[in-house]
Amino acid sequence: IARWVPYNGTPFIEKNDIELTPNPTTNQIYLNYLPASAIIQIQNINGQTLLQTKAQNNAATIDVSNLPAGIYLIEIQSDQGITVKKFVKE
Repeated sequence: IARWVPYNGTPFIEKNDIELTPNPTTNQIYLNYLPASAIIQIQNINGQTLLQTKAQNNAATIDVSNLPAGIYLIEIQSDQGITVKKFVKE
């Protein structure tokens, strides 16, 4: 089940099937069940992009050990739209 909401002219899709673990985290996050063409951005709560990577084999492992403790957003962009998830870095 997905919910579509306009996002700066780009479809925004909120999907619950993308898995983000562990949350909260200290060193790495793992994303599973990603669209094959996904571009992943980690943003601070001000919307500033801090890291960017691409999905490989419908998954991604992202090292967040250099980020300060706080709340971050993961924006996942694909031809299916944009998904945003939140994680906590301890």
